[in-house]
Amino acid sequence: MSSFNILKSGTVVFVGWQTMVVLEVQGAQAVLCPLVYDDEAVHRADVDLEWSELIEAGLTRVGVRCRAIPCCRDTRKLKILGQIGSGALARIKPAAVIEQKKRMMERCAEQKYQPAAPYGGHRQQARRAKASAEAWQVHAMARRVN
Repeated sequence: MSSFNILKSGTVVFVGWQTMVVLEVQGAQAVLCPLVYDDEAVHRADVDLEWSELIEAGLTRVGVRCRAIPCCRDTRKLKILGQIGSGALARIKPAAVIEQKKRMMERCAEQKYQPAAPYGGHRQQARRAKASAEAWQVHAMARRVN
């Protein structure tokens, strides 16, 4: 395996149908944030990227923002496109940590005021468990960042 094919923090990858930035790699899992185009609605977690940073990362379209909403993906399914600069990564990581904290607070508030589902609750519990596991991976990343 060449040094270009090694996943590390700041690597720009293609997953399924979406371009993403790797924030951290933990074994066979990676914490990623999606890149979105300017024609999509602005989100509170969006981080603007300069055109020079996008070209440095190997992206051909310049109207791109990073939506700092962290998610976990299997590293075997990632296709490497390029590498984003350390300056952009230094803006994305704290934004991702802040967004994850906000989402965890929102989930806690929802669970506090949400009645238990009498039927079909196992699917909802499975989704919550997966979201909670992803949240803890991102929380662990945040501790290492700070």
